[in-house]
Amino acid sequence: MKEGALREIPIFDGILKLHFVNKVLLKFYERSNNLRINDSLDRAINESKSEITKISSQKEKIYVLGNGPSLRESLRVGIKILKQNDLICVNYFSQSDMFENLKPKYYVVLDPHFTDKNSVEKQNCILTVKRINEKTTWELIIFIPDFMKEWSYFKEITNPYVKIIYFKTDCIDFLEDEMIEFKLAMDNRFFLKGCGITVLHAAIYLSLTLGYRKVYIIGADHSWHVDVRVDQNDNSLLSNYSHFYEEKRDWSRQSAFHGFSMTSLFESWVSVFKGHEKLKRYADFCKSEIYNASELSWIDIYERKKLGSE
Repeated sequence: MKEGALREIPIFDGILKLHFVNKVLLKFYERSNNLRINDSLDRAINESKSEITKISSQKEKIYVLGNGPSLRESLRVGIKILKQNDLICVNYFSQSDMFENLKPKYYVVLDPHFTDKNSVEKQNCILTVKRINEKTTWELIIFIPDFMKEWSYFKEITNPYVKIIYFKTDCIDFLEDEMIEFKLAMDNRFFLKGCGITVLHAAIYLSLTLGYRKVYIIGADHSWHVDVRVDQNDNSLLSNYSHFYEEKRDWSRQSAFHGFSMTSLFESWVSVFKGHEKLKRYADFCKSEIYNASELSWIDIYERKKLGSE
């Protein structure tokens, strides 16, 4: 497999003018809570040296496949279109027969269960890796966060068609508002701390950073709030949310949100949606577009497209 370079985000070549940089540096100083500018800049520049093996996209378009239940319908109506384009799938997608059918180019994993050998999802983790190892007959690049490097089940993959690339998810945590442009220019590892980073965020981010100009997301339901119920006897929070490859769950105790309150759940969901707002700004900065082609989705920041209408 040939290795190219991730699209570099230019800093001073006509995108960031000198007066803008000066303004940004001033804000950077004001918000860094007594951290010296030089130290902060050095840290940001060092962080921009991504450890991702540098590869480039030869195509303009990519489809990001979330695992929401609406993906079933998207696969039914758009299978021919999807098979003709670059695809990036996430987490447990290999458990579906569509993994072999669609042959995605990229795979992103961002689930802490893969780092815990005693996880309640242990069997799902084992099955996911087993199917990737045994079923992949095409070149597949798997992106895994570096914090999973030492403990991931993916270390057991021996398939020569599979290449694993570790990416960074840490970033400078005091950047916000107008500072995002400076952050995007200086840090090619991830976007902003403080937003709810899900595997879908990571897949969209990586798609943009790989150079795709048009990113279409499907199966991005984000409908968790619809699938939550409060037990009227003891206030336990129950969920019957399921992924596209699963049967609809019942309202059993096995699906309870242990240790969570309704407040904490909605706070986390707010962070998730804010993360998409930041990704939209990142796409604008990259002069790229993100389209929501999901059959059902609560994400309202991206322009809507019908699968096949593009």
